Amino acid sequence: MTTAFRFLALPGEIRAMVYREALVPTTPEGLKEDLCSLAQPPLARVSRQLRAEAIPIFYGENDFVIRIENHSIRPVFNQERRRGVDVAYKRYIAMFEAFSASGSDGPGTSCISHIKSILVTYDHYHHNGDSSTIGFYLNYSKPGPYELPDWVRICESVVDWADFTTVRTALLNELGAWVLEETITLLELFPRARLAAMLWFCAKECPLAAKHVELWYDELDYFYRDDSDS
Repeated sequence: MTTAFRFLALPGEIRAMVYREALVPTTPEGLKEDLCSLAQPPLARVSRQLRAEAIPIFYGENDFVIRIENHSIRPVFNQERRRGVDVAYKRYIAMFEAFSASGSDGPGTSCISHIKSILVTYDHYHHNGDSSTIGFYLNYSKPGPYELPDWVRICESVVDWADFTTVRTALLNELGAWVLEETITLLELFPRARLAAMLWFCAKECPLAAKHVELWYDELDYFYRDDSDS
């Protein structure tokens, strides 16, 4: 007669190794793969103890990328793309509102409070037919690549990420100071209310990642189109 194997009978260190193998995907080269969803892994629904042990590893050791973009696979006009982004933005806000409501002790206490690395991007389709992307990189361990021209540290003065007014003011100051061409700034190109809400929700619900916050911008084809092809 065989005895049933009990996973929870293993030492905690061994269980943690199993969780990492199952929950932190890597490439063949051993690099971590980005995760594009904040949904809890099925393993977290097995039992309370497994959830308590697995959740900090899943959220704390993965790199998350959330893209607010048009998801249509067919060619569409910019107006349709903007509608697609509108839908994605509403889903983003609803998702973070749900996580915030699930926290045991207010903002920043839900399961995603363990996140230490997250990039949130927003695709904007301009009325002239061009497009560009802006986003925020929140990381616990290190700032972003300052040697690149499209990164800048923001909100260094913010001490309370739950204070929307403080976050909004700091963000708008950075957007207004980032000059792209002549006198055009990021503040003039992107929907400031949406960006403020995006950053506020993410930073207050992911307090560990909010240790370092960078503003990220990719002009795509807004200013640097090759007119020789036109």
